[in-house]
Amino acid sequence: MVKKSGLTIIEMIVALVSGIVIILTVGYILYYSNKTYRREEKIMELKREAVFGVRFIERKIREKKPEQIEIQESGRKLIIKK
Repeated sequence: MVKKSGLTIIEMIVALVSGIVIILTVGYILYYSNKTYRREEKIMELKREAVFGVRFIERKIREKKPEQIEIQESGRKLIIKK
């Protein structure tokens, strides 16, 4: 009896499908991880801007201490009354 070496067509198909499934799974994980990272990065940027705005307003209030405070920047106005 002669033993044949090599792969059958079924083995090739199973290996190919397994490889594709692994590649798609890794791609899916990388895609959604990147998407989540970008979303969190945007949220952090908004939080930084909010903190900057609050600190700016706080600094203006501490500088003046009048009955009414007006802050105007970029054509926008904020009026704070005691």
